[in-house]
Amino acid sequence: MRTHTLPMALAGATLIAVALTACSGTTPTDTQSPSGAKNSSRAKAASPSPSSSVGGVANETGKCVDGQATPTGSKQTMTIDDCDLIDVMGSNNTVKAGNTKHLVVEGSGNTIVVASATEVTTLGKNNTVKYQGAEPTFNERSSGNSIQPKVIKK
Repeated sequence: MRTHTLPMALAGATLIAVALTACSGTTPTDTQSPSGAKNSSRAKAASPSPSSSVGGVANETGKCVDGQATPTGSKQTMTIDDCDLIDVMGSNNTVKAGNTKHLVVEGSGNTIVVASATEVTTLGKNNTVKYQGAEPTFNERSSGNSIQPKVIKK
């Protein structure tokens, strides 16, 4: 009888060790927030979307780095070359920008002239965006902003 007890004890200990090892690994889990929304611990792929930190490296001049420009200066006149994403965070600026896929305006009181844009999102207030070419999709998330075609003088 004793000979059967030892193998059974070893098998049980091995089973417990395997079960505990499986529990200690990190696996994605879903939790629910107080609002009822699901939160996942899985890392999500980064994609540009309007938020308070949309753009790339923030700097006074808005130099385009890795397809993103994030000017933060105030009361300046600046020129930004063609850039996939331009996120204007400064206020009371005059910005002349090249072609962009997405222009995000988080600051206030800016006047921005863009060569072309596929989409414009305003998060700040009292900004004016002038565009050339086709009218971009306009997402106004704040108030007092305007988007209008740039009149080219002959």
